[in-house]
Amino acid sequence: MPINTDLLIKIRDKIREHPEQHDQAHWARRTSCGTTYCIAGWAAVLSGARLDWSDHWTDQYEGGARADTVNSGAETIDDYAQRVLGLDNEQCALFDTDNGGALTRLDELIVEGGAAA
Repeated sequence: MPINTDLLIKIRDKIREHPEQHDQAHWARRTSCGTTYCIAGWAAVLSGARLDWSDHWTDQYEGGARADTVNSGAETIDDYAQRVLGLDNEQCALFDTDNGGALTRLDELIVEGGAAA
């Protein structure tokens, strides 16, 4: 499966437009300050997956809910994102980087997939 550069570009553009909603520490996280997503979380949201907040946990220190799965728990967010983005296991290291490193790797994958960064 080829890299889904169209979706990668949508993710990059969303993060650039709303950097306050980007947090590589959690796939998807709701707090009183709003909702943040990592690149895998954005891939799920922007491709139409329904995040499963029903199995969320509350961290008493950070005070928030986190979604780990999509579509009624059928798939983890990172597995779903890997599939819809067309990434191999090595390319999925993108999900394990910090915010700045993730954006750099995102641009590299866009070029690798054949689109202009």
